[in-house]
Amino acid sequence: MDFGIKVGTPEKQGGACVTDSAKILDKTTQGYIKNILALGDMDGKANTSLLLHNVPDTLFKRVLLIGLGKEQEFKEKTFLSAINTTLNTLQKTAVTDATLFLSDFPIKERANHWKVSQIVIAATSSSYRFDQLKSKPEKSQRNLRKLVLCIDSRTELATCEEAMQQGLAIAHGMNWAILHRIFAHPRISPNKLKILPKPTNSKYLYLKKKIWRS
Repeated sequence: MDFGIKVGTPEKQGGACVTDSAKILDKTTQGYIKNILALGDMDGKANTSLLLHNVPDTLFKRVLLIGLGKEQEFKEKTFLSAINTTLNTLQKTAVTDATLFLSDFPIKERANHWKVSQIVIAATSSSYRFDQLKSKPEKSQRNLRKLVLCIDSRTELATCEEAMQQGLAIAHGMNWAILHRIFAHPRISPNKLKILPKPTNSKYLYLKKKIWRS
């Protein structure tokens, strides 16, 4: 999966938008979002979702609303759960790229760069498939290929881009560790070990260079 960081607001984006309150979108669409919520299809409870299509007066084909629960109870655990709900919901659709607005996740003790790394880890892990031992790997049914993370301030761009690379390094390292556990099983033929990939690409070098020092 590809990732990107950009500075932007909901009304100026295209593709699929992922947000909770969608206040800016509601204003842009002259109350469309509030009218949808007033119908009672979504109550905002944690881990609930509502996918809207063809939202008027926007460039969006779809808008995904994610319930985050009560703001005072929104912590790191709730954030991670909301991200998993978002990814799981998107993977069940034909969406190929989506935009996630980090300002919609009110974690006071965490900056955007932390959110970026956690989202990248979760997204990369959720899209991982183990098919090294299959003679004919099944074709993936998942359509989501790119996730763009939007931030409010350009001053955070550099740190968020670095956090994205760190998240990728950690996620790929986790996947590689899973492969080691599988191939270390006594029932795995020694001949199979030849196909075990080695972490020699730039992502793993970045992990060694940037993270082990901190």
